[in-house]
Amino acid sequence: MHGYYSMLATDITTIGFAQDADVFIQMTDNRQPLNEIWHVSDVALTFLDRNRPTWARVLMEGNLSEIKATCQYRVHKSPHPLSVLRVHGNTFLLTNITELCLHCPGHFQGQEQVLHLLGTQTLHQFDCHCDQIHADEFCIILDLNF
Repeated sequence: MHGYYSMLATDITTIGFAQDADVFIQMTDNRQPLNEIWHVSDVALTFLDRNRPTWARVLMEGNLSEIKATCQYRVHKSPHPLSVLRVHGNTFLLTNITELCLHCPGHFQGQEQVLHLLGTQTLHQFDCHCDQIHADEFCIILDLNF
């Protein structure tokens, strides 16, 4: 495991866009719109031209080589913090998690299954109906709609 990691040097928290729009929205705080509508006069919104090179546009497009070439990073000289991040549905990114415990009635003969994770980051998609999932000290709650 490395004794350092890098993070993007940006305060962008939200990018809103439509596939066919020439502009998109960048936000630098985690506020949600009132009544599911963002008003143009909201000072938290920044409107950007989709045809201009910006960090937000590069992040929105998701091209890793372009992100590396365009954006700046901060190097942190400490190990990755432990975290569990829901990527989508029941897919989770686990960072510095050493043990994943699954209790799924009807699977594993009713016993808890323990997986020992070796990588710094692992991506797991849970397609079962476990009633308890623990990733070290974190509890993972599945969305049964997926």
